[in-house]
This record gives sequence, structure tokens and C-alpha cells, in this order.
Amino acid sequence: MEFRKVVEARASCRRFRPDAVPVEDLRGLVRIAGLAPSPGNSQPWRFVAVVGAETIARMGTVVRHRLAGILPEPADEQIARARSRVEWLATFFTEAPAVIAVVHRPRRTAFDELLEGTPGGPTHAHLEACRAHPGLQAIGAAIQNLLLAAADMRYGACWLTAPLVARSDLENILEVREPERLAALVAVGRPAALHVEERDRRPLDEIFELRYQ
Repeated sequence: MEFRKVVEARASCRRFRPDAVPVEDLRGLVRIAGLAPSPGNSQPWRFVAVVGAETIARMGTVVRHRLAGILPEPADEQIARARSRVEWLATFFTEAPAVIAVVHRPRRTAFDELLEGTPGGPTHAHLEACRAHPGLQAIGAAIQNLLLAAADMRYGACWLTAPLVARSDLENILEVREPERLAALVAVGRPAALHVEERDRRPLDEIFELRYQ
């Protein structure tokens, strides 16, 4: 598919058919994700494709358990509906035949090496904050590549961070260990509907600004 059409066709998919996603397709999605730009070509990512229904169900269970402890009790029907909606948005990935866990794998760059050990220099955490967390920005670029590749292959996909309320439990299930951190989940599968729900986009004149000086 032409690149512009792929971008225009991409939309978040939250309802899937049960058809299994072939391993070769998952590998293809991750290959494209791994071509994303990153600081100093550090490639600070790892992708764990989960296709086992039992494991995906366990992941959903720990997220629901965590949400039960932090969401307000449904004192009225409006709150009950809102709570139900939030729970579904955080756990609909359990309906997908494949879930790709995106792991942030910190990698040293030339910038880090140059400043390491500089007397009175800034800490690594401070540098990361000042640089707007370039490793995590790279993770976002990799996920976008993955989503576009999924659209090109006629898969539905959705980028989720809501499940990270149960990050430590999910990391245990996925065997993610420090210094790695789980950064996001991407649900993948054939879309249940022919047309995926699309959101209105802000008009170009509202998001584009041109300066001559």
C-alpha cells in the first residue's frame, strides 16, 4: 500500500477476530518497528509477542485486580458506567489473539559516555529529563512503525498504556527484569469489523504554525 494511504488507513482497533496471527507476521511487524530512529542508534527496545491465551488472560486479570484497588466505588450509575468503560479500555487486549509487549531497554549513547564522571556534572536522571527522555521517544517511534506495518498487512492494532497501572505484575508475567521496563502493550489481530472506528482529527490550521523569523 502507498505510504500515505497506510497512514490514513491506520486507526486504533479494539475488537478482534479470534484468528491466530502467524509468527512470521509478528516477526515482520517487529522488524519494521526496529527500523525506527533512536538516539545514537541505541535501539533501546525489545518486543515480546504473547500468543498464549492463558498468559494473555493472566495479564488481564492482574490489570483488573489493580484497577479494582484504585478506581472509585460506583456510588451511582454514571460512575459505574465510567468505571466499566475504563476497565474495558485497560483490558480489551485480552480479546486479541496476539499482544506485543514493548520493553524499554536502556542503552548508553555517546552523550552518556561523554558526560559520565564529569566532576559536578548533572546526574543521568537529570540529563534524561532535560533531553525529554529520548529513549522513550524512540520507543514511541518504534510503536508507530509497528502500527503502520500492521495497517499495511491489514491487521487491526492498538497501542495501550492503561494496563501499566499493573506494570510490576505484568513485568513478572513477562519476565521483564531491571533495568528493563515495560513501556506499552500493542494488541494485534484481524479486526472484527470491516471499518475500524475513526476519531475526528483537529484541522490542519489548528495544529500547523509557520514562522518566517
